[in-house]
Amino acid sequence: MPLLVVESLSVVAGCWAGGERWGAAIAAVCLLALGGCGGAGSLDSYTTVSAGNWHSCAIDLGGEAVCWGANFDGQADAPEGTFTAISAGGLHSCAIAAGGEVVCWGNNFSSQAGVPEGTFTAISAGSGHSCAIAVGGEAVCWGGNFYGQADVPDGAYTAISAGGTHTCAVAVGGEAVCWGHNDDGQAEPPGGG
Repeated sequence: MPLLVVESLSVVAGCWAGGERWGAAIAAVCLLALGGCGGAGSLDSYTTVSAGNWHSCAIDLGGEAVCWGANFDGQADAPEGTFTAISAGGLHSCAIAAGGEVVCWGNNFSSQAGVPEGTFTAISAGSGHSCAIAVGGEAVCWGGNFYGQADVPDGAYTAISAGGTHTCAVAVGGEAVCWGHNDDGQAEPPGGG
């Protein structure tokens, strides 16, 4: 599930913690605003960054996807191409190519890396499912659906975030809408949903 998405910042790409379990998440928060992590590595500029469970991904100024950290199932093997959005999930990653199509890679045990056809504006890779928003505002989710986390309610959306076993989105009217597993109230946003 994406833990952090930051836009228009520079990231120190070489500051992950040597393959430790939380190394990828630590790398994603080593932002230039704080002078980086002080470790070795080159300074690269990125337009967006996403931290998954054990890996992180970013898009550089040229639109190239780069990933680092754990690579158990190829989730850090970013494909070649030009991308506009990226999301690091549990053991997979997804991005939106310059033409609007979704591209996913890494583990596909629940078909979370299988992609729908269409043109998309937003993407989110969860633990075992993925979601995207189509050009017309329709949200689409695929992959694991053990708790209904891939059963998108009718409506038009502007943003989406796939979690471990639930999903949340922002509807066109601005309200937060969540669905899926709700054992701790994670699918009940304040004032709606």
